[in-house]
Amino acid sequence: MPLKNNKTIKLLSIFKGMWFVLFFVGLIFGVGYRSYIVNHTHSLSAGCSWCFIAPVWAHDLLFLAIVLILSAFVLFFKSSKLRLLWAFFIIPAVVFFWLDIIIYKTLNYRVYLNDVILFSRETNAIYTFIQALKFSPKDLALVIFGVVNIFAAIGFVFFARRSVFFGRLLIYLTIPIGVIFLFFTKKDPDYIFNDTVMNFMEINYPSGVDKEYLDNKKNIGKIDSIKKIGIDGENTSRNNVILLVIESLSAYHLETLLPNQKKYTPFLDNLAKQNSYFSNFFANGFTTDGGLISLLTGRNPVPSIGRYKSVDAFQGFDCIDDSLPQFMKSKGYKTNFFSNSSLEFTNLGGWTKSIGFDYVEGPNNNFYKEWEKGLFGAVEDRALFLRLLNWMDGREETANEPYMAVLMTHSTHPPFVDPVTKSNIETEVYQYMDKSVEQFFNELTKRGFFTQGGILLITGDHRAYTPISHLERISFGETARARIPFIAVGDAGIDKGKIETYAQQVDLINSMKALLNENKFLIPAHRGVFLGKTPRPAEFILHASGKDRDQIKVFFPEGELGNIKLNGNETVWQGRKPPESENILHAIAADRTSRGPATVNYVDYLYKVTFDTTYGAGKFATGSNCTKNYSNPNY
Repeated sequence: MPLKNNKTIKLLSIFKGMWFVLFFVGLIFGVGYRSYIVNHTHSLSAGCSWCFIAPVWAHDLLFLAIVLILSAFVLFFKSSKLRLLWAFFIIPAVVFFWLDIIIYKTLNYRVYLNDVILFSRETNAIYTFIQALKFSPKDLALVIFGVVNIFAAIGFVFFARRSVFFGRLLIYLTIPIGVIFLFFTKKDPDYIFNDTVMNFMEINYPSGVDKEYLDNKKNIGKIDSIKKIGIDGENTSRNNVILLVIESLSAYHLETLLPNQKKYTPFLDNLAKQNSYFSNFFANGFTTDGGLISLLTGRNPVPSIGRYKSVDAFQGFDCIDDSLPQFMKSKGYKTNFFSNSSLEFTNLGGWTKSIGFDYVEGPNNNFYKEWEKGLFGAVEDRALFLRLLNWMDGREETANEPYMAVLMTHSTHPPFVDPVTKSNIETEVYQYMDKSVEQFFNELTKRGFFTQGGILLITGDHRAYTPISHLERISFGETARARIPFIAVGDAGIDKGKIETYAQQVDLINSMKALLNENKFLIPAHRGVFLGKTPRPAEFILHASGKDRDQIKVFFPEGELGNIKLNGNETVWQGRKPPESENILHAIAADRTSRGPATVNYVDYLYKVTFDTTYGAGKFATGSNCTKNYSNPNY
């Protein structure tokens, strides 16, 4: 057989210049490196060691399969015009692939096409970004490797020799890759930031969460059509109220809610058993801002248009004149907000003032000057509790005025680090928090807080960012992503022990009204009341999903599930619907439209805090002038 007809020779001839080798091996390295940095970034927060390696590979295999198919078409044709067509698809894909890796390594942020279009005009920012990268040898090496791989892609497209045989081989290779993709993506960790494991094509697939409504006039008039019911207030004389919101405290942390062997919170478990606790309590959002919006305003934290590209987390939820602090003030309470982490990030300080708190304090108070500060400028939880006790002891002049104090803790914020021992084991971090709460509770008891009629309410802001475990899945099903504890200590007008009523964060304001109002008040018929002598369960729970951010999960007590898929005017119900489903859709549309689109500034913020040493998060904390009060959407 003549040498020139030998298929082996044909196969080898295609690698002249080694274009395909450089191209394909470079992509394989890129996938491996991306899996490493994703795992390095999230494994500690998620409480696992290597759980992100396989999912990243699985999702990026889809990208590799598409590249192989496009490469096969390159090899089918010799025409330079046709190759130029395939270059139009292949080269931009490789450029975005490497841009996504470099930006994620540098800013911990994925690349979105809209951001690239928006910031491509910022030549000064791009130049500064490149300058900053050169000071890191590892980052510079990554950039050089990516550039070489891009040039290898160009070389392959224009200079690889035509070979139908090898083109078919590449297509056949996509079959096992596709099987692996379908098999392993089903085993993705049920993780709140699942966009980190997706390939850059998946995360750029259009999402309805950012789709605007074309005409909202028909929605506005239907907000008040949602059925209301009257609730009788007890007009009960209460003393002081402390609402303790513990960062990331989840149902699985309490053995009373999900039996486990880890003993995260032995004190909170005993406290729950000796007082009142809810076995079906839900967070309405998946972030701290979502939890605080729900607890303190009674609004569902349905995302604004563009919310996930903005650091202004509370935009559209400020300036609310019927908030919980405003209601408590109307009953003669002084309202106070204490946090042991920065009030500047997400403009937490400006927002809490805008919704009516009389006094707002962060970790910059002189009381904390001797305490070590960590992530977000936070001091440890023990310091926050000691500060509140110090504040209580200093209230001599206003001792006869009742107060509501909201405490937002930080020490259990991911990544998990015990502020004392520096352990990064989740169990030990929560045990530290648990002991701190125990000390705080004992000091409250010594001061007569409970014998004087005080109420201590303990809950979480959202479920932790750890993947949902098998035990949670079989115990709670889909609702596991929203379940958090709620413990009431003191005379909250409810039975002791376990309470199975379906309850949620947004109904805290209704529940406080049930305790303190002297007159009947109205609430939407599907909402609940979980404190006082006449509790009523919520008919269903709305939960703004973190895993699928264009969806609002709907949980019913009977175990059935519904879903609202946000998509502008095409927003629809899926699964089970409540009787007023259409009116609720109209209310959501009117609410989101009235709030307006969020300010797109997340990439700008990340860029500045990474590269500008003189820049602080405070530049995003603009406060609120309350030029507009947002009416209650009643859903």
